[in-house]
Amino acid sequence: MAELVQTPVVMIGEAWDDYGLIDSGDGRKLERYGPHRFIRPDTQAMWRPKLERWASDGEFIPGSDEDGGGRWHYAAPVPQDGWPLRRGEVTFNAQCTPFRHLGFFPDMSPVWDWMGEQYGDPPPLGEVAGRRPDGGGPLRQ
Repeated sequence: MAELVQTPVVMIGEAWDDYGLIDSGDGRKLERYGPHRFIRPDTQAMWRPKLERWASDGEFIPGSDEDGGGRWHYAAPVPQDGWPLRRGEVTFNAQCTPFRHLGFFPDMSPVWDWMGEQYGDPPPLGEVAGRRPDGGGPLRQ
């Protein structure tokens, strides 16, 4: 079981082979997802970007209506069914969604690492299906 932490834990996101924050500012961020670069809105990026020009494969332009929305505008071919990314031993797909995301949240990678440190290596997938965290009866697939 994980130990209760009484003091805050500072978690800093760092780039990894298939993801990196390239630049940010003026309410947007330029990120690298494997071989592709994307510009997405980010209201917390209130400073000036470091780079004068951003080159990307696509940019998410938010909608101007009250319901939000928006759409991707592509400057280069991007696989609509997604493309594989890898972090450590885990392989997964990234894909441009209608909600400005790419199917996962790379800023959560420090939490993934912290959880790995707290709980160790995960058991094989077949074992996970048979366990319940509350100690109750077996789970079924």
